[in-house]
Amino acid sequence: MPRYDAAMRTTLDLSPWVHDTLADLAKKEDKTMSAVADRLLGRGLLSENLPEGMAMDPLTGLAYIKGGPPITSEQVKEWIAEDEEWDEKQWMYNVTN
Repeated sequence: MPRYDAAMRTTLDLSPWVHDTLADLAKKEDKTMSAVADRLLGRGLLSENLPEGMAMDPLTGLAYIKGGPPITSEQVKEWIAEDEEWDEKQWMYNVTN
């Protein structure tokens, strides 16, 4: 299938509320309706075709790997402290041997 670097043109039939919402977003973002539609359609298509075990964050639009409970900032602080403690013990072992 050939690919083109130039923008593709096509005609879509939109329901009135989709058209009005798209026009409002474009005005709010100071972009063209085409640019907003391209971004939203691309995000929607990507979210529908993610590999198994992946999901799309609805707020950021970024893909992430699903699984396990969320990690809290307190857990991260504990792990960093444990890692620093281990590094210090490893350094002491190397110095004394």
